[in-house]
Amino acid sequence: MNSLTAGHFRETYSLSHVLIVDDFDANRMLLSRLVQQLGLKPIMASDGTEALALFAAHRPGLVITDLCMQDMDGIELTRRIKQLAGEHFIPVILATASNEDSLIEQSLDVGWDSFIRRPFSLTLMKGKIHSMLRFARMHHKTQQLMAAREQEEQLAEQLFSRAVEQANVEDPRLTLYKRPAATFSGDVVLSARRLDGELFFLLGDFTGHGLTTTVGALPLSETFRAMVNKGYDSRQILEQINRKLRSLLPVNMFLALAMVAVSADGRIACIWNAGLPDVLLQRHNGRIERISSENPPLGILDSIKTFSAHNTTLSEGDRLLICSDGVIEARNVSDELFGDERLLACFDQTPSAGLIDCLCTSLQTFTDGQVQSDDVSMIEFHAGPTTSVTPASVSPVSQPSAEAQAGAWRWSLELQGPDLAQANPVAQAMSQLLETEGKAPCWDPVFTILTELYINALDHGILGLESSLKHSADGFMEYFKQREARLGNLNSGSVQISMQLTRFAEQQRRLDIRIIDSGPGFDVSQVLARQASSQEQPQLMGRGIQLVSSLCSSVEYFDNGSSVHAVYETL
Repeated sequence: MNSLTAGHFRETYSLSHVLIVDDFDANRMLLSRLVQQLGLKPIMASDGTEALALFAAHRPGLVITDLCMQDMDGIELTRRIKQLAGEHFIPVILATASNEDSLIEQSLDVGWDSFIRRPFSLTLMKGKIHSMLRFARMHHKTQQLMAAREQEEQLAEQLFSRAVEQANVEDPRLTLYKRPAATFSGDVVLSARRLDGELFFLLGDFTGHGLTTTVGALPLSETFRAMVNKGYDSRQILEQINRKLRSLLPVNMFLALAMVAVSADGRIACIWNAGLPDVLLQRHNGRIERISSENPPLGILDSIKTFSAHNTTLSEGDRLLICSDGVIEARNVSDELFGDERLLACFDQTPSAGLIDCLCTSLQTFTDGQVQSDDVSMIEFHAGPTTSVTPASVSPVSQPSAEAQAGAWRWSLELQGPDLAQANPVAQAMSQLLETEGKAPCWDPVFTILTELYINALDHGILGLESSLKHSADGFMEYFKQREARLGNLNSGSVQISMQLTRFAEQQRRLDIRIIDSGPGFDVSQVLARQASSQEQPQLMGRGIQLVSSLCSSVEYFDNGSSVHAVYETL
């Protein structure tokens, strides 16, 4: 223990001082000589009132009191001394000449630590004094060790929380809250944004709480952020998290989790619930939808192939709440649960914002200082446009003036049949690009370009889906259902992706992207004409070709639209 810690845990009660309380002078003198023989300093009081004053002034480490006294008996004195001592262990020895067992029974609840009848053996009394002071020293030492451990745990928790949650993205629509039941929390709240602007956030609740539950928090956060940064979708992110936790967690630990992916324009949400209380989605008209857990917690099964998500559209004014079971299972002094009804009342009390603030106030009033046994964590999301719907465009360079430099590379990938439903080639392509060229803002638009071109090839070229379905919210849901069904039955078709990077002087780069699908193609000119003539209002159907064209220096379609060549250039 360092000097600062030692100073902080300096004993506040003197174990060399003994308070002797008796209304008979002879008894006080006898005990005083006995205490002095043991090398201790006696402090004597003739009644309870005087004893309390001397206890407060001298703070002795041991009290020896008579049981039967005039103004205040030893039972009441012991009760008050224990109250004054608080968390400190101050042993009290009761001494009496009475043979009434009823007095002893009455004094059991006040907390005396030893009892002796008069007349007593001096040797026996010496033994009791020695043992009580030994217990007091052990208790004080234990307190020091516990306080030192708590201080170290608090420091470790601060460092751990920074490592796990400091990288959370800030979004004005999103509020994250966590209140641990112990120094270390078994709950984890994370958020991250993909390069195309899609927002991901999750609340995870590991089995139990405290230090042991943190073993999964770090791999959870690292896996979540790495998968989001590489461009994977929500199912693939959950699959990798589950695989990681399945290999790391002991058999008696798992992770209950709810995760939400919100599209870049804030209008589409994919909600997963695996073992948490209902995710609550309140529409702008006040109606509340429940997204119940239809999936087991993560870390139990080898795969999440059977997991299902709730896909929905969002409108401005909708709000979503995720909470851990520590909210609805909070208890008051009467052992009542906070429950679902009180939680829902906050939706009525806060019609526009501040759900978490309302719940915190309601919980504090309900529990009234009652120590809680579980962590309390919440995430609140308000649907609406974000300040960054699409990645910032990059001014293209039409014709590089410099000649190509050495060091160009080419990467390609072909997916066929069922692999198209399982693999994420965009993430693989971005991984190749960033590992080779280094992570830099200039490469962010490439993710959007690859995603739009690949989704177009897969959805329309291979699956034969119609974009016109996405003109409405109901149409979008039908589009998604058809997509899931066709992917599940996909046994044929292929998509080829290739990238070729050429380096020029002054850090200029040219990235040629080619995607070829085995589908029948489409009339590119007709699609462009339809998009150009559409009203300038936000729609659920995409404007992918226009977006890709705005980010690239050139986009060309071949073979009736089944082959595309896009050129992206950096300054």
